[in-house]
Amino acid sequence: MRAVWLWAVGLALAIGGCAEFALPGADPMASGRILFDCYRVDMEWGYHLEGIYIDSDGTVWRYERSEPWFPSEQLPTVVSERDLLQKYQSAKRVGTIDAATLTRMVALIEPAASGRVIRETTPYERSGNLDAAYRFDTRQRRYDLVFLNGGGAWVARNFSPEAAELQIWLDSVKASVGFSSKE
Repeated sequence: MRAVWLWAVGLALAIGGCAEFALPGADPMASGRILFDCYRVDMEWGYHLEGIYIDSDGTVWRYERSEPWFPSEQLPTVVSERDLLQKYQSAKRVGTIDAATLTRMVALIEPAASGRVIRETTPYERSGNLDAAYRFDTRQRRYDLVFLNGGGAWVARNFSPEAAELQIWLDSVKASVGFSSKE
């Protein structure tokens, strides 16, 4: 069941609707500090999750865990900050993004959230990779996932021009810190 849920997360589309989204720092009680996440998970012979995330200060963090991580809410496109911080508990700082670039990339998240995502079913795949952005819902105090690209168990792609630009940039960030989200 958890593997199905992980698959659903990977194929998730960002939820639109009436929620209020804010840039990080807009509400001191709800930081919204996690902006981008690129990771791969392998469940073939146990469990292995590794990735990078970028926070609102422009810090690039690398994390890895062999203990399974599952969000407390079983919603494929929604995750709490507490759950994400648990996922990232072993993270180490590996780089920084300059403020001007980060501001430009953050501005692309909202338009990318409206992008058309094409998915392919891979029912027997137990490993995959996902590149995503997050929008912080200040009312619900949680993150909504903005799907950018995935492979393996999560073969899909967001076709918005903004998602494509974010993906190119994230690929360059991953390369600069020596991480590949592909097997």
